[in-house]
Amino acid sequence: MNTKYKGSGTRQWSNKSINFQTGCEHNCLVCYAKDMAVKFNQIKKNDWENPTIRLDDVNKKISMKFKDPGDIIIELGINKGEIGGSEYLSLRKNEILGDAPTLDLDYESRLHKLCQIFAMKEIVRSMHDISDGGIAVALAESLSESEEIGCKIELDSSSRIRKDFLLFGESQSRIIVSCKPEKLADVLMEAGKFAIDAKQIGITTRNRQIQIGKIIDLSVDEALNVYNKSIELKMPIEEE
Repeated sequence: MNTKYKGSGTRQWSNKSINFQTGCEHNCLVCYAKDMAVKFNQIKKNDWENPTIRLDDVNKKISMKFKDPGDIIIELGINKGEIGGSEYLSLRKNEILGDAPTLDLDYESRLHKLCQIFAMKEIVRSMHDISDGGIAVALAESLSESEEIGCKIELDSSSRIRKDFLLFGESQSRIIVSCKPEKLADVLMEAGKFAIDAKQIGITTRNRQIQIGKIIDLSVDEALNVYNKSIELKMPIEEE
């Protein structure tokens, strides 16, 4: 860390970005860097200079929303069907059980860098992490703001993993992205550069249904109604 570096914003106390403690090179206004710099006595609060907002980056943000029928849906990462500590297992057993999914930090880092490339090059139309509830819930969330779109997904028929674990497992370092058909080759090529697993798993449709193999064929609105009332269903409010 170089506290004598002459620059502006975070550049006043760090040459290179590593994490929120060592600062970054971007000088963004909405950032924890200033608080961290003051907390770790790297700079005085009143000496912070010239914060900026990088509008070029902001304007290239990618939402989780599926955009149009006919877009290709790709899963980045590996679905290992890890169910330990998951929402699904907790719901089935009414308690938190099992070992947490494994995490490869190097793979996770490469995945995030890949997603940055997708955004900057405007290759994909949506991106959404697969976390609580697994891929089934992530798909529903990606459809939550798309009023006339559904999706059709094909599970890996060769997988020996239980189908419910494939649907609701919370294996780490996974992202759902969607793109126009003509961009699929670019998505796969960029993923290959970062050694990230990527495969087409489905397509967005005009049919307002979530179809996943032969297991799920559900109205999107019905799925979202359950999703949006999940807390109420789990913790019913007693009327006075």
